[in-house]
Parts: sequence; C-alpha cells; structure tokens
Amino acid sequence: MVFDVFWTSGEILSIVGLLYGAGLVLMETFPLFRLFGKKAMVPRPCSAEDLRLISSLTKSGSTGHLVSGNAMIDRGHQSLAHDMNRLRSAITSRHSRYHVDADIDVVIRGVVQHFKDEETILAAAGYLETAKHAALHRQLVDRAATLVAQFRGGTLGVGELFQFLADDVIAKHMMLADQACLPYLASRQ
Repeated sequence: MVFDVFWTSGEILSIVGLLYGAGLVLMETFPLFRLFGKKAMVPRPCSAEDLRLISSLTKSGSTGHLVSGNAMIDRGHQSLAHDMNRLRSAITSRHSRYHVDADIDVVIRGVVQHFKDEETILAAAGYLETAKHAALHRQLVDRAATLVAQFRGGTLGVGELFQFLADDVIAKHMMLADQACLPYLASRQ
C-alpha cells in the first residue's frame, strides 16, 4: 500500500515534469506560444538614430539593378531584397523582439544560402576568382554574426545592424562586388 502511494506520487511528478518540459519546447518552437511570454511582447528598442539610419537607406528593389542573368542568383537577390524590406517594416512598426529577431535570422540564413549558391555557380563556371570572392563572403558573414551578437547583447543598435546588412551586404557587395563576376557568367551561358 505504501509502495503504491510512492509509485503514484512519482508518476504524477513525472507527468507534471513532462508537461512542463513540453510547454518550454513549445514556447521555443512555435511563435504563437512565444507571444504569451512577457519578454516576447516588448518591442525592440528603436532610438531616433536607429530610425534615421534605417530610413536613410532606400528600399531594396526586386528587379532591375539586381538582375545578373543567372536565374538562381537573381532569385537570391530578389529574396534578400524582400527579406530586408520585411525586416525594415518589422523594426519601424515596432514589432515584438521575437518578430524582429526572427526576421534577422531569416535575412542571415538567406545571405548565407545565397553566398553558398553563388560560390557553387561561380566554381562550376570556372571563375578564377571564386576563392577570393568566397573569402569576401566569409568576411561579411563573420561581421554579420558579430553584429547580431552585439545587437542581441544590447551593445549595438538595430539601426547599425540594419545598415550593415542593407548597405554593406546588399548594396555594396551584391551590387558592386558581384558585378565583377557577372560578365564572366554571362559569357559562359
């Protein structure tokens, strides 16, 4: 009889622990459940300087100047422009921390995937400067990771992070550095 009481108590505690653990997993996995967390509902701090930096950069277009002639590269550029515009909207609309962080993650994953795709295409085309171009990609991704960590640690404003992504990664690299290899790709098609 005493054994049954202890057994039942242990089973109940196990079930409560499992339910609690499942709740924590759901809070991390599903955005809907994260909305109920107090921290997730607080908008990201956005200073006047952050807004000035963000608004000083024009919206990224999805056609025209992003066209390289390679369908995969063009889709990557268009997707990144869309993701950056969505991040801009989340920041300026003062969406929750969770929403802004999720949009930052989407942009970073998109940049990494785009760089990987581009390096594969350049290598397959026999572009002689592929390793040098890949090194530029690594520098940009490393810098982005550092800035995201600083932003999430509270030592960098969202405007500075956004400016790096929009200006250094999208505008300067994809619009300028990529221009050196695009004629080579066009001549190979």
